[in-house]
Amino acid sequence: MPKKKEIAHKENKDIKVVNNIASLLSGRDDPENALEVAKKYTKVLVDIIENQKLYSEIQKRKYIRVEGWTALAGMVGVFPHTEYSKRLERGATEIAYEAKVIMKNIHGLEVASAEAMCSNHEDNKKNQPEYAIKSMSITRATGKACRLAFSWIIALAGYETTPAEEMDGVKPSKPSQPQKPPAQPPTELATPKQIALIEKQILGSHLAFPFDYFFIDRQIKHGMTKAVAKVVIDMWLKTEHPVRVKLEKKGEKYFDEYCQQKFAKWMKSHPQLVVEYNVWVESDWKKIVEKRKET
Repeated sequence: MPKKKEIAHKENKDIKVVNNIASLLSGRDDPENALEVAKKYTKVLVDIIENQKLYSEIQKRKYIRVEGWTALAGMVGVFPHTEYSKRLERGATEIAYEAKVIMKNIHGLEVASAEAMCSNHEDNKKNQPEYAIKSMSITRATGKACRLAFSWIIALAGYETTPAEEMDGVKPSKPSQPQKPPAQPPTELATPKQIALIEKQILGSHLAFPFDYFFIDRQIKHGMTKAVAKVVIDMWLKTEHPVRVKLEKKGEKYFDEYCQQKFAKWMKSHPQLVVEYNVWVESDWKKIVEKRKET
């Protein structure tokens, strides 16, 4: 059982983290310093958004998509957690979902939250399958929750503060010079032997984190290349597996801290997959965990 001093230290640390984020978001303690800190974030944020095209141009204005909002949140150690996504009773012909997303820091403390809906009765959602309606409700809730916390930083970066997903139905601006994507050279897909090794050694290991499983399984389903498979296998066998074995023996605390660090880096590197990952965790990952318990 932790000692009282250790508990008090952890509580003080959590409070300090929340206060630091609160200072950045509100600027109440030192508005000039908060502004300078925010400007540093905007420089990095603009590079990410522009280089990866994480915005929609609507009527000659740039509205950031949820991937850009979550990239900013990840920079300050805040990540989205889906509280729920439930189907609403709206009649036999309507598929409607309401979702609630809570933004939490790495210590699990709430920073902001929001609710949002999506329905197949919307003009541009009429032919969408149910899973897409559910996913969009989570996407919208994520964008709204991020906006509540970080809209002023987005404004400093020169973008509109309304998430792009809330602008559904507004016609986007037509690009003046549409560009065709460059032709990609043919790639060699991963061999059955490589896939079997990945599924057994990585996806079948209890040391694999949920985002490991999600990302690797996603790549396999979308056609993992032979070169990527080699990198994944080498990294796991030579680096990740030995490190995780040592941390597991050292203690659960160290293993969990390593998992959180890896997850934060992964979120920062793949902001466009955040919402898809959250939906996957609530459905597929739970099934995987239950299956593991049975075996």
